[in-house]
Amino acid sequence: MSEGAAKRWMAARGWQPFAFQQQVWQAEAEGRSGLLHATTGAGKTYAVWLGALERFSALAPVDIAQAAPKKEANKPPPLTVLWITPMRALAADSLRALQEPLPDLAPHWTSGLRTGDTASGERAAQDRRLPTVLVTTPESVSLLLARADAHERLASVQLVVVDEWHELVGNKRGVQVQLALARLSGWNPRLQVWGMSATLGNLPEALATLVPALPPRAPRRAKPLLVQGRIDKALQVQVLLPERVERFAWAGHMGLSLLPQVVQSIEANASTLVLQHPSDAEDGTPPPAHGARRSPCQYRKYWQGLQRREVGRWQVATGMRGVVQHFSSPTPARRPSAGTRRCWRRGPTGRAPLPCTTARSAAKCAAGSRRG
Repeated sequence: MSEGAAKRWMAARGWQPFAFQQQVWQAEAEGRSGLLHATTGAGKTYAVWLGALERFSALAPVDIAQAAPKKEANKPPPLTVLWITPMRALAADSLRALQEPLPDLAPHWTSGLRTGDTASGERAAQDRRLPTVLVTTPESVSLLLARADAHERLASVQLVVVDEWHELVGNKRGVQVQLALARLSGWNPRLQVWGMSATLGNLPEALATLVPALPPRAPRRAKPLLVQGRIDKALQVQVLLPERVERFAWAGHMGLSLLPQVVQSIEANASTLVLQHPSDAEDGTPPPAHGARRSPCQYRKYWQGLQRREVGRWQVATGMRGVVQHFSSPTPARRPSAGTRRCWRRGPTGRAPLPCTTARSAAKCAAGSRRG
């Protein structure tokens, strides 16, 4: 990839790189390691990732047709970037962000995800050949290093990125990362290591903890770099109220009356993050009539009907965490089979709903619905 390709890729989308992003690109081009501490949502991922593509994608189109059999000539590059994230839920989002510039900047690169949730078929494919960039967790990295062929499979790693370093530094998972970096740097003394965070306190100590010490006879390298990219944001607080205040509910169940305003506010913005307190996960169920009893399955059916009527192309998942996800196109609901009927029952605390995924528990909920 030619120099300045990252800038052109961002310009094609109407973006302008920040100063700290260009600083990280320059540092990676010089082979330096470092720690990037920047505001949440400022573009830390693209600061490290686009710089890695500029530096290492040029190593990928190596002509191996003469040095290897024909069956090896068309294979993608070996594992080059190891992207470590502390949470499995964050790993999927990170992989989607990393895959976005690949078709334009490194179409010959492959990408993959390896966590405790990875399907067995994908694991088997990775056992045969790891992707060029692998998003994983500290535990999965430790398991890869424990394999008999670890040196053969991981010696090609040129860059290790540790996302959300504040979640790992100072605990045993951070020690796992440190041990993994020490092993990888022993195999490749020129290994580059970059950490990212937005909420670190002692930055010099966090940087010194992240970058591993080199073996005694290893070649010298440049001093690790600390990059700070604080971007002040204008905050605007908006309170949503019903159109008619006198129609407030006497207690609870207010969220549904504000659902149209919430959807309208979300659709007016390019990207939105919606958070809901776990204790409010059951907000949206209708209050039972006086003297009547409703089963959890009936509450769930009411909420699903409200989703279809009010939300349309928004898919709202209520439960233990109450997360709202936006999909670009309507997703038709699929009716589960009778043997895997999915309903809801109350948890041990009496508040948190738990899924009934087995036929036996679903039958119990159905019996409760008939009794109610």
